[in-house]
Formats: sequence, C-alpha cells, structure tokens
Amino acid sequence: MIPAVEMMFKTPLVQELIRNFRDNELPDAIEKEGTIYDSISFNRALFDLTLADKITEDQAYQYATSAADLKLMFTLSPEYEARKAEKPEEIEFKEE
Repeated sequence: MIPAVEMMFKTPLVQELIRNFRDNELPDAIEKEGTIYDSISFNRALFDLTLADKITEDQAYQYATSAADLKLMFTLSPEYEARKAEKPEEIEFKEE
C-alpha cells in the first residue's frame, strides 16, 4: 500500500476561503500556495508518486480528485515527458 496525502496549511487564503464557505476553491489554493507553504494537493501527490514509479498512471487517474486536472499536470510536465522518453517500452503503438 502506497500512501498519497494532501497537506493544507492554515494560511490567510485558506482561512478566508473556509470562513466565506468557498470550499470549492480550496484545491486551487492548495496548489497555488504549494511552493510558498509546502502545501500539496492530492492530485499533486498522485502525480509525484507516478513520477517516482510508485504507482501507475492508471492508478493515479483512478484515485484522482479531478482526473482532468491530473491529466493536465501530466500533459504540461517536462518531468513526465522526460520520464516517458527514458522508458520507450511503455509507449503503446497503434497498428493501422
């Protein structure tokens, strides 16, 4: 079993969002404040575990809080593209 955790800290922005019942904005705030406060969203944890080869991409999508957001992380990530380039055997080819 591999744990994936979300970490949210009591920052001024997080406090404001909770105080004003804007919970739906918390995931974006966690992601935005990640570099400043070391917050980490659940999707980011899954993404990092995938890059570390602890879980598969399919497993990450299965447990993601937002599969669309996770897909965007994979699509825009130079680290992920580099990882894919290192492991060409994992690339699926379609026969025409």
